[in-house]
Amino acid sequence: KMESVLDYPLYYQIGSVFATASGATGAIENRYSNLNTNNYDASALDSLVLNLDNHDNPRFLATTGSTAARLELALAFMYTSRGIPSLYYGTEQDFNGGADPANREDMFDGAFEQGPSLGDNFNMTSARFKLVAKLNNFRRLYPALRTGTHHMLYVNWNAPGLLAYARRIGTGEEVYVVMNTGTTAQTISARPTIHPAGTVLVNLFNPAETVTVAAGTDGIPSMSIPASSYKAFVSLAQYQSRPIQPVVNSITPTHDSTGVSPASSITVNFSQAMNTASVQSAFSTTPASTGSLVWSAGNTVLTYTPFSNLAGSTIHTVRIGDTATDSTGVAMHGAFESRFTTGAASTTARPSINSFSSSGVTDATASLAAAVTPNGAATTAFFEYGLTTGYGTTVSGQAIGSGNSPINVSANLSGLIPGTTYHYRVYATNSVGTTFGADATFDTSAPLPQVTTTAASFVTTSTTSLNGTVNPNGLPTSVHFRWGTRSDDLSNQTAGQNVGSGSVNIAFWAELSSLQPDTTYFFQAVAVNGSNVVPGSVLSFHTLPVKPTVTTLATTNVSVTNAVLPATVNPNGSESIFFFEYGTNASFGAVTAAQSAGVGTNAVSVSATLSSLAAGQTYYYRAAASNAFGISYGSAQSFSAGLPPPSASTLTPANLTTSGALLRGTINPNNSYASAWFEWG
Repeated sequence: KMESVLDYPLYYQIGSVFATASGATGAIENRYSNLNTNNYDASALDSLVLNLDNHDNPRFLATTGSTAARLELALAFMYTSRGIPSLYYGTEQDFNGGADPANREDMFDGAFEQGPSLGDNFNMTSARFKLVAKLNNFRRLYPALRTGTHHMLYVNWNAPGLLAYARRIGTGEEVYVVMNTGTTAQTISARPTIHPAGTVLVNLFNPAETVTVAAGTDGIPSMSIPASSYKAFVSLAQYQSRPIQPVVNSITPTHDSTGVSPASSITVNFSQAMNTASVQSAFSTTPASTGSLVWSAGNTVLTYTPFSNLAGSTIHTVRIGDTATDSTGVAMHGAFESRFTTGAASTTARPSINSFSSSGVTDATASLAAAVTPNGAATTAFFEYGLTTGYGTTVSGQAIGSGNSPINVSANLSGLIPGTTYHYRVYATNSVGTTFGADATFDTSAPLPQVTTTAASFVTTSTTSLNGTVNPNGLPTSVHFRWGTRSDDLSNQTAGQNVGSGSVNIAFWAELSSLQPDTTYFFQAVAVNGSNVVPGSVLSFHTLPVKPTVTTLATTNVSVTNAVLPATVNPNGSESIFFFEYGTNASFGAVTAAQSAGVGTNAVSVSATLSSLAAGQTYYYRAAASNAFGISYGSAQSFSAGLPPPSASTLTPANLTTSGALLRGTINPNNSYASAWFEWG
């Protein structure tokens, strides 16, 4: 017993069931019935090697009655049934050699070649090559096709026709395969499944076809199977979670074509939308060339246009490395290659795009420039631009003659959208063909906020209001003010204010306090959008100066006719004088002579003396001080002038006797309580 061998018994049954389509599909089940431990090691029952072609027998397509459609049926069976598929080279290229050695055709130019094997046949876009690639893709994605148990669900014991089976892993994964080897459509009845009712199943070979599992033992509904066709169903949930890898469906020029014009473009058609950047970085030609890469709207078709003619009479190889991915990030399983041979070199060629650039980009304008070589034929150059690689706007063509030297062309664009990325390219056309330059981009500048510093208002000795206007120009914007006592050092900053993202002028302001009097300050309005800081112009204001500060004090030095009036005065840094207003009522009416209070910044004591006051009179007074910036008054105070003492006159005594006399005198109290007495002796 061996762990594995070629399943030759099944090889012959495949020939009968698929190649000639003469045998009943029940022959497959008969073969499976003989797979037991009486004949094979237990480990080999599901790992025998399957093959359609080999070097000892005529190829599948050499069999009388075989067709490409039947070969596809056989391939679908080999890759989805139990066992290990073995692909003999050339089967995927429809080789049809007969008995040995005709079945040993060289893949490339060589011996034993005839019919489909002539020339270089490693064609990665041939129908059967792509089918094999897809089947291998399915085997990678669905382990049930590799190691799942095999459950035969339907065979025709008497004639060609329906064959159905399932590959399962427990209750978690099932691939339901059904095929028809007959020459007419046949309907297969409902079949059992591991999936619960309501599960949607999708045909791997045609994802647009789905069925829904019904309740009951046979949940997979009946369906019609066209002649010589096959289907494989998996759950929709598993299909959506296991994306298939992209492949190249076709390429132009076709593989191994000859006599191809050196001016030809190369077009590659992919099986699904691709990640354009990954494909472009993986794309190359041998001999190396440079050119433009242009995509279809759905990113499924890539057109490569060399900037100059390809070398004539040369084999050119196109390669896309396996780093290329589809739009969801799924990579190609392997690199793609194709080749073709150019015809004789031509004296004329498609135009060459030598260089291209953009410059002078503002928020609404840009200049495009390029150098184009006509390559011997009358040529017209164009620029096209837009918001995507679909462009959309073409600048009028510029005729550049038919020379063989680069010609400069240019275009000035206007009316662009601010803050926007634009795509552009140059292309040129002549009688040989059209050459497209590579896609390039430029970014129009964003419309930064516009801010204006306006004059300060409500300026006092220590406060002011700073003012400005701003137009956010549609961008989220905040504003603040910078300020200081030097125009080149605005180190102070007010709190930021969010003014939104409108497109009209908005007035804003900020209050300053605790400023120094009589001082020049500089300030500037500032607008901020993201990392963009837009300053306005620098303006200035001057705080108001300070008048003297004066305090009237109470007098304590008052006589009958004189009084000293006291006060304190702070000149506040400016040359100041002081004086007193006084009078017998609160309106004062008289002033003292002005005296200097100096220029200091501290309070100093000052005074003035009044004389010739009326005894006992009440007087009102207040201190006043002034400088160049104004006059200040202290509070009003009052005092009463002193009264004179009583006056006395001694008169001549009267009534003199030997022992007595009458002492006499006169007294004037002078408006004040008084007492009198005589002194004698």
